[in-house]
Amino acid sequence: MKTLRLSLIVFLIALGASAEMIVNSQFSSAIGSTGADVIDPDGSANNGDTALIIDAGWFSKTGLEFYLNNNALVRDPASATRWSYVGIGQIMTADANNGEKIRFMFDQTVVDADGNSGYEAHLFGYDNIGTGTPGTPESWLVNSGDGIDLLNPAGGDDTGRGNYNVYELANATFTSGAANYSTDITLTRDYEYFGIEFVSKAQNNDSWTIDNVSLDAVPEPATLGLLAMGSLIALAARRLHI
Repeated sequence: MKTLRLSLIVFLIALGASAEMIVNSQFSSAIGSTGADVIDPDGSANNGDTALIIDAGWFSKTGLEFYLNNNALVRDPASATRWSYVGIGQIMTADANNGEKIRFMFDQTVVDADGNSGYEAHLFGYDNIGTGTPGTPESWLVNSGDGIDLLNPAGGDDTGRGNYNVYELANATFTSGAANYSTDITLTRDYEYFGIEFVSKAQNNDSWTIDNVSLDAVPEPATLGLLAMGSLIALAARRLHI
């Protein structure tokens, strides 16, 4: 019984060390359609976006050329006829603090038949600037918008656009081939939300497959040491039949 309790403690430590924030990270459920150009953490009817899409999974503008295949996201090579950027995105609660470290990862494969398409991933942080209530639509504050654009890549810091400052924390551009993308980011301010955007432009016979997207807190060395110590205690207790 004591061994069981020790093992449970170790499990809870490990759980706290890596708390997945992304909804539908392995694309096992459907992608939502907004009918709008952007998704927004606070919403604004006069900005062409859909209000309050937070912690609800992936969303695209209706009719864009992304679909699910074998629990992976695919930029459709058969219908990719728009020579312009289209994408999907997700906004999630962060509750992340200055000095913490996060890890952004995903698997991806590009088939670029003509060599002139574009495939980009962006990670954003939302910092409330104190001019409104987080999660509450206040259209007079967000006329210029602070959401994720589903039709164009939106890189760089873009501050003061509404209830939130929006900072680009990571970005990557991909060409033909397969790779696992991973980057660690040390936060330099507190964030209320994170946003992820996958955007691409492609022609027929081009495709982009994305899977296993993760955004996790990276445990500090002290936490890892505590986890290792707990594992050793549990192993010793088992050997001694405690």
